[in-house]
Amino acid sequence: MITYVLVDGENIDGVLGGILNRRPGPEDRPRWDKIIRFAKDWCHDEVRALFFINATNGDIPWPFIQALRNAEFRPILINGPDKVVDDAITRTLETLKNREGNVLLLSHDADFRGALEGLHEGEHATRRVGVLGFIEHMSHEYGELDWVEKLDLEYDAQAFLGNVVLPRMKVLSINDFHPEDFLGSIDPTVPYSNQIFLINRNLNGGLGEPNSVGSSEEGSGGNSDHNITSLEVEHSSPAIEDEQSFHHIESHIY
Repeated sequence: MITYVLVDGENIDGVLGGILNRRPGPEDRPRWDKIIRFAKDWCHDEVRALFFINATNGDIPWPFIQALRNAEFRPILINGPDKVVDDAITRTLETLKNREGNVLLLSHDADFRGALEGLHEGEHATRRVGVLGFIEHMSHEYGELDWVEKLDLEYDAQAFLGNVVLPRMKVLSINDFHPEDFLGSIDPTVPYSNQIFLINRNLNGGLGEPNSVGSSEEGSGGNSDHNITSLEVEHSSPAIEDEQSFHHIESHIY
């Protein structure tokens, strides 16, 4: 059986930028070779991975595209009006209704709900369907599909380098709320900073470490060890590591 991986690159980049409170750089982004490995482990299948890129404005990030190919992705450059990437992914999901295989979608966008529902009907009702991203930013409509697996890009796929965690926020269960995490030091001489309680309290089974976002430097969360596109796969080269980014992506509404 085959696992089909579909990546909404604009959406992933836009949500990551919202978490960082700035435009992501190459050092901030996921390592796509790790996502391929995660997809292979998820269902123990052959993986066919498509990465959709909006090429309407003609600004094509060729080094990034080469790095994706090295990481076993097939880049799909789409030209057209409006939400052209969403349209292409929706059409691909519709086509997959008539194919066997599991589906892993990287996006947070509610626009794909209808197409996902069609994947789990009739003779394909036992296939695995997953949505991979930052769980707290996924559309609530995915939560209404109890057969869709909600998977975390940082914690489940471990798609970032090093032990650095992103400065993420979540809704805490009252059982996980500890006032001391938010009140700061009892010593008034210790500066108080605006702290985010990280999502890793439940996921790691331990206490999360607060991460200051009081300034733009602090807001980076120390993500200098993250990398989207240097990838460090066997076939990458220094030329691929320098200029890979979504130059045209500013934000994404989902």
